[in-house]
Amino acid sequence: MKKAFLFFVACQFIAGPALASDDKFSKDYQRCLDQAVSTSDIIECTQQEHEKQDARLNSVYKKVRDMESESQKKKLLEAQRAWIKFRDTWADYLYDPEGGTMVRILTAAWLLEATVDQAIRLEQRLQPE
Repeated sequence: MKKAFLFFVACQFIAGPALASDDKFSKDYQRCLDQAVSTSDIIECTQQEHEKQDARLNSVYKKVRDMESESQKKKLLEAQRAWIKFRDTWADYLYDPEGGTMVRILTAAWLLEATVDQAIRLEQRLQPE
């Protein structure tokens, strides 16, 4: 039952970006997934996209930080550190060593999705209200 659930969730993360017109992922990621033929290929595609999205997150974080007052900068730093701790702790939880290869895909996909979502949240702070 647990493995079936993990497979379903992993398919939602992987197939969703590949099949939907989801603008939050790069076209390179979608092409890479379309060409993937193994678990290793899927994980490699996802890790490459994660690196791009992590750079996006770092860039937007710096822009948001630079526009904030000193007191808000401190709060932003605290929030970002808490988010990183949550992200890493949740990924550790998901990466059940007894879960098989789908757990590797699920964890990589979740890390990517979480990073993209955080970048989007921060980008929204740059939008005029």
